[in-house]
Amino acid sequence: MIRRRDSHSDEAGPDTAPDGPPGFYDRDEAGDDALWFLPDPADEDGSAVADPPWRRRRHGETAPTAADWAAAEAALAGPLARAALVLGALDERVRQSTPGLRRRLVCLEVSELSWHLGDRVTVDRLALYLVHRLSATDEDAQSLSRAAWAVRRLERAQAPDLDAIAGVLDREAAVDRPQHDLMSRPTGAEFAALADAWRAEVAAADRLHPLTRAALAWQGWRRHGLSGDSAMIEGAVLAARLAGGALRPGGLGFVPVALGGSAPLR
Repeated sequence: MIRRRDSHSDEAGPDTAPDGPPGFYDRDEAGDDALWFLPDPADEDGSAVADPPWRRRRHGETAPTAADWAAAEAALAGPLARAALVLGALDERVRQSTPGLRRRLVCLEVSELSWHLGDRVTVDRLALYLVHRLSATDEDAQSLSRAAWAVRRLERAQAPDLDAIAGVLDREAAVDRPQHDLMSRPTGAEFAALADAWRAEVAAADRLHPLTRAALAWQGWRRHGLSGDSAMIEGAVLAARLAGGALRPGGLGFVPVALGGSAPLR
């Protein structure tokens, strides 16, 4: 009996897979190198894809002091003066207009802040929530609640009291109620310690221009993690009110930084 020669068995080794689609138990050599749970490789500047849009301090790098902010303010004296001039013109325009214009600017600013900081609340949804108190569920309810809080704080005539920052944030009223939104934010003694450190930084910059002082306050708020990861609009609203500290009462009362884009929040 003559056995037919199998050309495939002679040419292919014992570890060579036959032609055709891979089987369910075949090893994926390429997939072993692309593990989804590993961090993204860093770019040439040391940043990764998953990093936040703002610059992160490297290990051992200290935070800028009030003197550093003063030096930066002196280097940007010209642009700062032009920004103050435009802000004064906008404040006078709001002062001479109807109250509805200020409310419209407040809602637009809060909507842009929420969009840039992750809540994604549009201005029409915010307006409906403020007028009709339409109920929402889960994350939508928390996002709308934070946006409504921001509207109330921007509409207030008096400046926020930094010595009672927990009351400004309604942290005292909500600490007794179990809320999922507060689980990621510091409360109690932890919040008091972080707020004291932040307040000391802002107080050390009392001689700076209000716009510079507001930028310092925003960076410090984010660095100390006073709002956790889900309520950064709190620090943005406080910074907007601090930036308008030199404006006369009865006008705009804050600086709408988010209407021009997300660059001031980085």
